[in-house]
Amino acid sequence: MKLYSIDVSNYGNIIKQILLEEGLPFEMVKTPPNQEADYLAISPMGKIPAVDTANGVLSETGSGARPASSWLTVLTVTLCIRRIFSGRYLLVSLP
Repeated sequence: MKLYSIDVSNYGNIIKQILLEEGLPFEMVKTPPNQEADYLAISPMGKIPAVDTANGVLSETGSGARPASSWLTVLTVTLCIRRIFSGRYLLVSLP
């Protein structure tokens, strides 16, 4: 798995932290948002972050697609649910 981002990207740092916490192996590819052909093949809008996985690439794309914040939310919720069911989190009921 490859994470395309830069150190000062908030969304990139969130994904990096999730990958580290989950113990998922990944390569950090430091790349700023750009319009170079090689990167546009990975992230069609040239934005960061982008995550290249064995099952495809997660990135912000053109019209009709969800923005990075949306797929980031889905990724975060999915990992939190997995942690809850694996017993790694304690659920607390607040008033």
